[in-house]
This record gives sequence, structure tokens and C-alpha cells, in this order.
Amino acid sequence: MREGSRFQCPECGTTSPIGISCDRCRVPMIDENGNPPLRPALPRPKWVTSMWTVSGAIVIGGGWFLLRVSSEREVIPGLFLASLAVMALGLALIALGAFIPRARDHRELVGRLARVERLKRGAALASSIAGAQPGLVRVRGRVKVLAPAPHSGAGTSCAAFQTSPSEKECGRFAVLDGGGVALVDDDCFEVWRGGDNRGEVTEGTEIEVIGGASLAPVPEAALLVTAYRQDQKVLVFNGTLETPVLLVLG
Repeated sequence: MREGSRFQCPECGTTSPIGISCDRCRVPMIDENGNPPLRPALPRPKWVTSMWTVSGAIVIGGGWFLLRVSSEREVIPGLFLASLAVMALGLALIALGAFIPRARDHRELVGRLARVERLKRGAALASSIAGAQPGLVRVRGRVKVLAPAPHSGAGTSCAAFQTSPSEKECGRFAVLDGGGVALVDDDCFEVWRGGDNRGEVTEGTEIEVIGGASLAPVPEAALLVTAYRQDQKVLVFNGTLETPVLLVLG
């Protein structure tokens, strides 16, 4: 599934050029194809500090103030110990701000990896792309870039890349095994290399592609494999939010 370029709130009709949730109705907008946005919220700016870190810094500042007060007057043991405890609490909040996102990301990664393994078990590797049937398909071949992934920074050789669950882009590329053609042209996808949910798919890379697929005419197929006619149907992968196309490297 490709994300649309025009979005509208299904309740109040507010429009937006990007896929976000409606501020007024608090529901995801839909694109011109009737699909929800793939990322229904604006990405968090990298410079924004978490509330855990901000709270920890404020608490440490309060503890430092108490420590200064206790040192300017006759030392009061209770106040001195209280200032140290407050500063320790601030450090603990900052540590939690660093640990919690990493723990959440790890838990989500484990869940996605378990889904990948389930899909691998449920979709037997096809003997050839040409012989694969529509449905849940698993094929293997080499990448031929037809249209590179935008903003990849790798020129025309990058078919798809993923640096995080939300930072990824896919161009249009074929997967060839010598006799058949499969097409990937999708925004609902994931790149996997071993247990890592990151990677880059480039020209000539050998990959496995796992996901829902159907048969459709692809004009480029006749230029890639001589056995195909221009109107002949080939395997086309189509991902969804629930079942993205998996691009497995290595």
C-alpha cells in the first residue's frame, strides 16, 4: 500500500498535505484512497528533551539550591541530607528518561521479530518466483532498482532503507531469480538483517521478500526477463499496516 498525498478528516472535513491526526476530532485523517496515514502523528523533533530529563534537571536544581542554603548557614544535618536525597532523585529521573525508551524499543523489537519468525514459518519459500501463487508469499532473488528510494542519499542504487520503525522509504524495485519477476512498490514494509530492524536494500542485493502478493501486469517485466510479455501478470507485493512486506537481507 502506498500512502496518499492528500488527507482529510472523515468527521469534520479538515484537510492536510501530510498524514496526521485531526487536532479537532482526534481521529486519523484518511488519504484520497480511503486509507489511514501510515504515521498518524508528526515525528518528535530530535532536539526535544523528554519530560523525565526536564523533571530530573529541575529536581537537581532544587537539591543544589538546598545544598547552597545549608552551606551558607550553620550546617543543618537534616537539610544537608535532604538536599543530597533530592539531587539523587533528580539523577534517578534522568536515568529513567534514558532507560525507559530503550526498554520500550527493545520490547517492540522483540515483538516484531517474533512476528517475522511466524511469517517465515507460515510462508514456505517458493521454488521460483514464476511458480509462486497469490496469497502469503515468500520468494528470494536479486534486486533491480526501477525507481530509487527518495531521500536515501545513495543515488539511484538504493531500493529501500530503514533506520528506525518510522524513518524508512521505499522506491520501486523488482526481485529477479533468473526466471521470474516480483515487484515491490510499497510504503508498508520493514527491512530486516538478522535480528536488527534496520538496513538498506541496494541494486544487486540478494533478499527474501515475505508478504501478501497478487498477480498484476507490470510493463517493466518484459524488459527484465525475456520470457515475459508486456501484458503478462507478475507477482506484486502489497503490504498493509497490520502485515507489512518484509525485506529480509542476508
